[in-house]
Amino acid sequence: MMVRLKNLVDKTVEKVDIRRKYSARQLDMQTAYIEKLVSDIRRKVGLREPALATNEQINRGSYYDGTKILDPDEYDYEPILDLSKHITNVTEPMPGLKEQGYKTILFREKELHKHIHEQYLVRTFPNGKDAELKCRELLAKIRQNVNRVLEDMHKEGTVMFIGECDHTKDPKDYDKNTREISTHNAPHGPSVWLRVGAPLGTTDIDMCFCLKWKPHELGPSVMVPTNKGWLESVVSLPDNSIYKLTPVHKNLLLTVKYVTHLTSALMSSKFSYSVSSYILKAVILHHQTECRSDNIDKCFIAIIYDMMLKPNEEFDEHENVVFLTNRHIEIPDIVYREKALQISGEKRVSLLISMLWVVQHVKLNSNTDWFDAFLRNDKGEIKKNSTLRSLNESLKKFFKITDTGKVDFEWQHDKMKTSVRVTGVNSKEDRLKSGRKGVKNQRSETHTSDQPAYGLVPKTENSRKKKNDENKYGSKPSAQDQAQLPEPAALQVPVASSQRKGQTPTKTCSKRSPPEKTKKQAKCEQTNDNKEKVVKHLATPTVEKKYECAKCMTAFKAKSTLRNHEEICQRTDKPFHCKVCRKSFKAERYLKEHIKGHENPEQYECDICGDKFPYRGTLQGHKRSKHK
Repeated sequence: MMVRLKNLVDKTVEKVDIRRKYSARQLDMQTAYIEKLVSDIRRKVGLREPALATNEQINRGSYYDGTKILDPDEYDYEPILDLSKHITNVTEPMPGLKEQGYKTILFREKELHKHIHEQYLVRTFPNGKDAELKCRELLAKIRQNVNRVLEDMHKEGTVMFIGECDHTKDPKDYDKNTREISTHNAPHGPSVWLRVGAPLGTTDIDMCFCLKWKPHELGPSVMVPTNKGWLESVVSLPDNSIYKLTPVHKNLLLTVKYVTHLTSALMSSKFSYSVSSYILKAVILHHQTECRSDNIDKCFIAIIYDMMLKPNEEFDEHENVVFLTNRHIEIPDIVYREKALQISGEKRVSLLISMLWVVQHVKLNSNTDWFDAFLRNDKGEIKKNSTLRSLNESLKKFFKITDTGKVDFEWQHDKMKTSVRVTGVNSKEDRLKSGRKGVKNQRSETHTSDQPAYGLVPKTENSRKKKNDENKYGSKPSAQDQAQLPEPAALQVPVASSQRKGQTPTKTCSKRSPPEKTKKQAKCEQTNDNKEKVVKHLATPTVEKKYECAKCMTAFKAKSTLRNHEEICQRTDKPFHCKVCRKSFKAERYLKEHIKGHENPEQYECDICGDKFPYRGTLQGHKRSKHK
């Protein structure tokens, strides 16, 4: 069995490693083309908008670290902004963001004002020297200027810019002769996502404009802008077994990456079921630190047992029984070990089904004819192959599982079968009976957002507060219990002199608030002259928005709300058309709102100047541009 599994892994590496699939000359030609294009774009962005001028560029991603599979069709770059030289300090942000790893960057105000318009400043500081930069507005400004530069290059005849497209579902091949290029039609994390026709085929480029500050203790690092603040990212790690893969484990990573790529391709969904390269690398590195074997076949199985299975799950090799639950797992970040990376339940279980399918069919099937079809990266070939068909059918069945449901299927081998059961996250089904129990992981169950490239951590503070309240008062405190809750020390506001004179007192809700309120916390303010009511309000547990959209990172309180959002956010087609202006929309409710604008073009009025607009978004854009 071990010989056959090693043979499959060797064949996989031979087939998917781009440095074996393409010649060095082909790869050099492709990379030189991409690097020159990126260099031209960032140079022209700096000429158009001096605030976005860059002086150097860092090459990152799986292509440059030698773990790219199948095709050289993805490149990652981090241009370093000249604004870096005006940084005065990097500090911790307000509570709530600090625990998630975000930083606040301070600049010399006078120097910053020469480059950045005042609307991009968060605030100036009492010392009159420092100012903070708005990340969200900066990211929007970068995307806007990249688009304008590509429009200029199109007019010059350098490229053929076809505008903004939805790259999540864009099947067209970009013409390398006309140098077709587009940008993604939505924010893509901290990066501008480009798609271009290149010498070796359609290629994606991520450009993440960063700042350089003092290096991290492990090596050079950059500060990456996000919608919530700045995150530190180490760009060059020490050359040791903790951070660098050995040749054997590098081949293991290439194999697991191909399995997860194939799994995502087979899932009948518009959503991606592919685990990110960064998280897979973290999984392999954590295994590598404990690995005492050079046999890649044993390492493949060890990944399943030690890293991928959760407590109370099982993979019994003797009874050929598999029991899985649709729950997420957490892996410590490679650099920031106290932080966690999450693999969602759907991605983890679908990948496990594929990995376990491979192990069981290699072990219990003498026929290896399916190896070649497995490595062709062709869904049609897999569906036609009599052996591989069961993998495709298993993933289809898992795709239909609900939170409380279960799915059972079998894999037929030469002389026996493997029985598999997968249950939903809230299912109360008992496990299949077998001898061996699954390996129990000691990782925590805390929910986190999936931000692999920069190691985000879970928002745990509110969930811990809520759990403490539930332990003390039950799942839902009674009105009497809530009224008797002591007022937190941070909320005991001194009585103002005006209140001592008999004026109406006010209480401000600063739940989760630092002394200095933000715009978001201001929404929680309530004015009330009844102290008992105020105490009840303060004692009400805050419901954490722990369900995040994988595409736009918007958070929701309920999983059902997230699903409703994802149905629209993740889709790329626009089937609802306006008969008046022929505009298209993703959802019917968007179309209805649009039609109201035709029927009543003055339904939204600006409370500052009185101008009227047909849509809420148009009004908000008016306020941002005219009233700032």
